[in-house]
Amino acid sequence: DESFATQGVFSFSASETTPRIALDYNLNDDWMLYASAAQGFKAGGISMFTVLIDYFDSEFVDSFEIGAKGRLADDRVRLTASMFLMDYTDLQLNIWGSDDDNDGIPGFSIVNAGESDILGIEVGLQALPTERLSLDAGFTWLDHEINDIATIDPINPELGVFDPVLGVNI
Repeated sequence: DESFATQGVFSFSASETTPRIALDYNLNDDWMLYASAAQGFKAGGISMFTVLIDYFDSEFVDSFEIGAKGRLADDRVRLTASMFLMDYTDLQLNIWGSDDDNDGIPGFSIVNAGESDILGIEVGLQALPTERLSLDAGFTWLDHEINDIATIDPINPELGVFDPVLGVNI
């Protein structure tokens, strides 16, 4: 069938245990503090968007969060605040630009970045100043860094380092 770039029978299997622990503490009837730690997992697979068969590895994340939730003004104002850190290993990225079949048309492929970290803060506010008026506000700050990635640069391939296995600069 020419509607699919890759044909054949392929197999991939992965499984992991992903633990999570969470603690919360009620300061009083209106305020709660919490903390959590978890490990996450997204299975690897086979990228079928190209003529070449591209296997990609499983993605792992260690996640940590602390926060508070509270009610003010006779439960007419609710405030939430949290800070979190996510530490990825083998982050899966959908990369645009590979031209594996050399037809001049770039496509997508899924690759694993080496390491990636996300640090974030979220604050939310809900207020009911009157019976008919509801106000919601939110703020999010993220600092995301990919520490390592190897991919083919279709615009500036000369900037890469030659990979003898792939036969291209990465």
